[in-house]
Amino acid sequence: MNGTGGQSLAEQLAAPLPDDRPVAADGRADVRRLAVLAFLWAALYYAAAELGLALRFPGLAVSALWPPNAVLLAALLLTPRRRWWLPLAAIVPAHFAAHADADFPTWRLAWQIGLNWTLAVCTASALRALTGGRHPFGTLRDLSVYLVVAVFAIPALVTLAAPNTVLALLDGSSRELAWLGWRSSYFSNATVFLTLVPAMVLWGGEAESWLRRARPARMVEAGLLALGIYLVCFVVLATPAATPAALYTLLPLLLWAAARFGVRGVASALFVLALGATVCAIEGRGPFSGALGVEKVFELQLFLFAVALPLLILAVLMDERARAAVTIRDADRALRESFSQIQDLAGRLIRAQETERTRIARDLHDDVGQQLAAVAIGLSHARQQLPAGSIGTAAELAQLQDRVDALALAVRDLSHELHPGALRHLGLGVALRGHCREFAERHRIEVDFDTRGTAGAVPPEIGLCLFRVTQEALRNVAQHAGAGRVGVRLTAGDEALALAISDDGRGFDDRRRTVAARGLGLVSLEERVRAVGGRMTVRTRPGEGTVIEVRVPLGGDADGARDGPARG
Repeated sequence: MNGTGGQSLAEQLAAPLPDDRPVAADGRADVRRLAVLAFLWAALYYAAAELGLALRFPGLAVSALWPPNAVLLAALLLTPRRRWWLPLAAIVPAHFAAHADADFPTWRLAWQIGLNWTLAVCTASALRALTGGRHPFGTLRDLSVYLVVAVFAIPALVTLAAPNTVLALLDGSSRELAWLGWRSSYFSNATVFLTLVPAMVLWGGEAESWLRRARPARMVEAGLLALGIYLVCFVVLATPAATPAALYTLLPLLLWAAARFGVRGVASALFVLALGATVCAIEGRGPFSGALGVEKVFELQLFLFAVALPLLILAVLMDERARAAVTIRDADRALRESFSQIQDLAGRLIRAQETERTRIARDLHDDVGQQLAAVAIGLSHARQQLPAGSIGTAAELAQLQDRVDALALAVRDLSHELHPGALRHLGLGVALRGHCREFAERHRIEVDFDTRGTAGAVPPEIGLCLFRVTQEALRNVAQHAGAGRVGVRLTAGDEALALAISDDGRGFDDRRRTVAARGLGLVSLEERVRAVGGRMTVRTRPGEGTVIEVRVPLGGDADGARDGPARG
């Protein structure tokens, strides 16, 4: 099985001992462990054989269910391959002991043991090879392999060599008797492989870990379900007047087991149902009791097949869906955590960018701007000191001074763009109006700026965010939109600030554009708006312009930061 937590009792007993003990002690401990394991499998096989002999209908030689083979197959599935010899050897005395009172010669008992060995070893080997050593009840694929191999194919082939079938042919009996012998042997083994082995493997391999993780409410629910199945099997179906319609009372309980407890719940329910229905039928109670023993056995076996097959498939599918839901939930949680980390990183980058812009703007204004002003003053002084006849030189100095003045003005504008001083000193509305006016003059694009409402004290981070949104949106209009008119509207309310920027440019199909194609402009704006708890919406169509709307709550609502950007 997978991992130490899911190790079966057989694997724990058969596991190699630590290397730090004395060699002699290791040997004695290993012998004791093997002895305990052998006694365990022998006792279980003997009890199952006694039960199987008791599950024979009156007058029939073949049991309706043959649990010993279920015990042997479960033992091989739960035991490491190197220890298979142990349960195979342990069942020999148990088989002879269970049949001590039967009138069977020794050669026939040896034949039965060899047949049981062949059936269990072939089935377990095929399952381990096809499922990779996993228990075959975890996925629909593995369950399909189990049904084909362990329920249909191998039992159908191996039971061709069953004593009842072979002896009927050797005695010259009719083909009908040989067919009945094969059918009885096949269904007595296939039915227990379908109804008993799943519960044995699942509980024998992982019972301790399941019980350790189970919550008290879950245990109470499982107890109520088990009580309900017991009452139906041994009370409702065991009444002398029970009809086949009474079998419908099982359906809600079996569906409950599948929906709430998955494949191990269904396997446990089928275990109880198979034994309970068989015991009641043998005692002459329930819908499967009657005089025609062979046919009643066959009806019971077909009923168990009809119930177990769809329920096991349903339970495995529900388990797979539950595991997929857990995987998706974990992936979604990891994605949300990653998104939160990315948002935090984006916020830090934006803050670092603003800090660097402020530093550069201050350096441009205080250092470069002052030096350019000093150069301009020096050029003006030098021009005044020229002799009266140096007209050409004076003109060149004047032209150079004009260039320096223009450069100083460009540096000042760049400094203001990097860090708008008007925003801090005069407020958001004045800063936006001034920037729109400068943009219109520089790019020859008409800009209509409008403010509505009266905003109180706007937090600096929100004011800077809306200013950067306007700045970047107008830059995109100048570079990409081909617009002739832009509208900028700032609406102030008691709870939120709203900014809308629209243009009559060419627009674009935002649904067909990836993040890379949209560029860093809109992406950075979205991150800025999220960082202050706002929400940004972009509505655009080819040939119909673009509208950018931003709403930022003044109360610090962070819903926008958690949600993604909206798209029109």
